[in-house]
Amino acid sequence: MFPILFVLSFAFGTIWADCGGTVPVEFVGIGLVGVFGSVWGLSQQFRAESRSTSRPPLCSRALARRSPSAMNAAPDIPDCRPTSEDGRRPSGSGSRWRMTSLMALSALGFLLGYERMERNLLEGHADREIAEAETSHGIRLAEARVRSRRSSIWGDEIELEEVRGIDGGARIPERLLLRLDRRRSTSETALDTRADRLIWPGRWLRLGLRIRPLHRARNPGSPDREHVYARSRLGAQARLVHPDWVMAVSRPHFPGLDSSVSFGAKRETWRRHVAEHFDRSGRAAGLVRALALGDRAGISMELLSAFRVLGLSHLLAISGLHVGFVAGLAGWIFLRLVLFVYPGSRRLSVFSLSLMLAGIAVGAYAWTTQAGVSVERASLLFALYAVCRLTLRRIKPAESLAWVALAILFVDPSALFDLAAQLSFTACLALMGAGFWRSDVELASANSASLVLTPPHEMNLASELWGTVQSTLRASLAISIGIAPLLAQSGMPLVPLAPLFNVVAIPWTGLVALPSSLLAVATLDIAPPAIQRLLIWPAMMLQDVALKAASVLPDPSPNTVLAMPFFLVLIAISFRALQRKRWRTAMFLWGAACWAGASPVVLSPLMGPLPRVVFFDVGQGDAALFQGREAVMLIDTGPGLPAAAGGGGGASLIRGLRAAGVDQIDVLALTHADLDHRGGLVRVLETIPVEELWLPDRAVREEKLEFIAAIAERLGTKVVWQEATPLHQSSLKRGDLEIDVLWPIRDQLKARATRNQASMVLRIELGGRSYLMAADIGHEVERKLIEARVELEADVLKVAHHGSRRSSGAEFLARVSPSVAVLSAPCYASRGLPTEAVLSRLGQAKAVIWWTGRDGAVLIGPKKDEAASIVSSSGPPRVCMPR
Repeated sequence: MFPILFVLSFAFGTIWADCGGTVPVEFVGIGLVGVFGSVWGLSQQFRAESRSTSRPPLCSRALARRSPSAMNAAPDIPDCRPTSEDGRRPSGSGSRWRMTSLMALSALGFLLGYERMERNLLEGHADREIAEAETSHGIRLAEARVRSRRSSIWGDEIELEEVRGIDGGARIPERLLLRLDRRRSTSETALDTRADRLIWPGRWLRLGLRIRPLHRARNPGSPDREHVYARSRLGAQARLVHPDWVMAVSRPHFPGLDSSVSFGAKRETWRRHVAEHFDRSGRAAGLVRALALGDRAGISMELLSAFRVLGLSHLLAISGLHVGFVAGLAGWIFLRLVLFVYPGSRRLSVFSLSLMLAGIAVGAYAWTTQAGVSVERASLLFALYAVCRLTLRRIKPAESLAWVALAILFVDPSALFDLAAQLSFTACLALMGAGFWRSDVELASANSASLVLTPPHEMNLASELWGTVQSTLRASLAISIGIAPLLAQSGMPLVPLAPLFNVVAIPWTGLVALPSSLLAVATLDIAPPAIQRLLIWPAMMLQDVALKAASVLPDPSPNTVLAMPFFLVLIAISFRALQRKRWRTAMFLWGAACWAGASPVVLSPLMGPLPRVVFFDVGQGDAALFQGREAVMLIDTGPGLPAAAGGGGGASLIRGLRAAGVDQIDVLALTHADLDHRGGLVRVLETIPVEELWLPDRAVREEKLEFIAAIAERLGTKVVWQEATPLHQSSLKRGDLEIDVLWPIRDQLKARATRNQASMVLRIELGGRSYLMAADIGHEVERKLIEARVELEADVLKVAHHGSRRSSGAEFLARVSPSVAVLSAPCYASRGLPTEAVLSRLGQAKAVIWWTGRDGAVLIGPKKDEAASIVSSSGPPRVCMPR
């Protein structure tokens, strides 16, 4: 009971600090005094009870023969409850002391969780303020230690700690998030810069950096990413001045030990060696690397999509499932090996030795694969299990899970908000709730140890196999139902047949593909090619079957039929059916939940009445929502790689659209095919019904736009190729939206015009206010629009090309005469947008400037008394430095 209460109070204190709650100093003092007083009193009470309590010998023998129920029912067994020396039973003071101590220790857990999270947040926000105060934003020379390095599709994220400036300049943040762009493909992992060769965990380095505050997009429905990073004590980011501006620093803390040559660097060097070797081998090389090392860089986008369609994505990421298989395999190998070498050994001693060796193997595997929270959870659970077995003790599963959660949260309280950690622990709770991890089973006893080592009795093989299949299906169904609310809240699709696919994939992966992949990596430099091909074959088989199965199934997309409360009720009913062994009912309800899905709960401020326009904060890109009472229009979808290419393009935009209550889009206009405008288009088309897709037309249509049109038509969206006709200008009506297409004019468009020159320019009237969406046009197109004498005047101007100096000319601004100008650009852009020249010209035009990177998402509400009601997303304006 104690660890469960303590971890719950620790988590509550962490959440209280994360929400900005305060704890009075008096409460802290009273809590600490109460804790120490209760601990002292409880220890005295236990000592008194241990001296005065006795039990007759007859009770021990009776208890050994009878179960607790039989002992209570049989009249011939004496009352074995403890008595004092004078024959009286102990008073209830022990229970009162126990309850008081639990309450006091729970208060201590709350204070510890609060203090840990509060300290992280303060350090993260302090580092961001230091980075913001660095107004010069020049080159800084620093010395730092590499804490971690994580690969992503955009490059590598590296955490630097103990950072200090060595150039004599102002103070710099003590922790930095360094972003390293890696010039490599999935088929080539050669290291080509000093940064690639030197920046590995554990090394001390000297670097040339450009330091910036760690700013993230602020949109309705999206979490505060700056706050998320602050939970991990991160408030500033940096980029290398040049990939070769890195050098290793020797830090010999002990004689003969040079910390610049770290174990982490040796591990990464070996992992890269494995990657280079397998990249030159068979088709399943990427899958072998993922199973054995947790390295997913070599997996194709097609295979990632196939595993996602089948609900098997968890097999590609090292998790507790992999740790369990490694522990079981290592324990069995060590056990048989010791018994073979020493056949006359005591079975219990042999089991203890094999258990310790298996624990060492699990620790080595977790370290080699760069353990995440799920691997840490599984490894700690196995270590706790091993300790209990070796000491012949037992511990309840709920308490063991609580101890592990407490250890993880104490080291890193931000893990409480990590989705991977939430999924990992929720899966364990689901198994316990469904009865697969029973609380009344001893984790250690001599009898159970001997049972493990004793050959199983004869039984029907077919019935045993069928029982294993049923158990795997039910366990997979329990986990799927348990984690469904988290997946739905995160906007991830639910796969109805995932439990069935896991019945086949989990045994094959754990018992065949994973051991063979580990053996292939272990014998990398010694096994002949024929043996290596044989070891890779199980992974190749898994890959081929997954690709073929996914090709005949539709791509799952998250539905939003039910509200989250109704979805939770459906999930609770299906889980209750699972607990009562009604598997078919549970499976049917699970399928219904997958079909219906749920709309995520959006904890964001109200966006005001309709009609409204939202310019989303999407960094270096465009995405604007026109939401009337009768129609909805979305112009561009922001940057990022499309989801089909393994990127996250459109994820933040989808959350913003849901926060605005958008469940259908009448018109989605793509101004041009640059990635910073089309990055989230496919995700939007797959997630939200779209009536029409508008694309800019030209004499020779661009191949990329043709490809986008084919995707839209396949999804049932009508594709309209738009061009302007100045001589026959007429507004297009879509509900209460009036839309004019001003550009491109095909007759005035050059044959070799760039994407920006051919981008679609729109003028929209909504709610009594006019908007000019200038896309990425430059001075040349601006002059052509002026010469064409089209209607340019507008109340609100979306500034062209994110504020580039080659756009927004003085004459063009004079014709538009905007009262409000919206810049869609990040606060600190590598391309230096917006420029100081454009800001100056907008100021001369007397336009009020709103800047998404500075102000967050910009919302323009209904027109009231001729004044625009404009609000930005949460958070104060940032200090941005344009060029």
